[in-house]
Amino acid sequence: MPHPDSQVLLTLGLLLAVALVAGRIAVLLRLPQVTAYLLVGVLFGPSVLGLVPQQHVVLLQPLTKLAVALVLFNLGCQFPFNRARRIFRNVGRLASGEISATLLAVALGLWLLGQPWQVAVLLGTLALATAPATTVLVLKETESEGTITEYAQALVV
Repeated sequence: MPHPDSQVLLTLGLLLAVALVAGRIAVLLRLPQVTAYLLVGVLFGPSVLGLVPQQHVVLLQPLTKLAVALVLFNLGCQFPFNRARRIFRNVGRLASGEISATLLAVALGLWLLGQPWQVAVLLGTLALATAPATTVLVLKETESEGTITEYAQALVV
């Protein structure tokens, strides 16, 4: 029987290979690669095809956290600090609106789908923490520039 660590490495290799192919397909379809990566995770994960067992998802969690940390570190390195004062003046209102709208949309949507209100609010709160990394990746991939991009990056920071 193979060593358990080799099974996790095989899973990681499978995910990277499939994500690479899916990313290329996304480029051809003019979609953000992040979308393709997300779809691969859902499709291959424990809830759909089950090609990635739940215990492997748990074991790969530190790599996931490292990836998000690297994306946010890179954003911090590229943040236009000389324009920060102008940007942050308006970001407070934007942040309040973004947080309220995201929490409300996710929680209300889940509650309407039949989740208990406590679970819906909890998942709505978790949605606030996971959205920024995806936003940064899409902005970088599309090479977005301008005032709205600056504000979006400031909201993430």
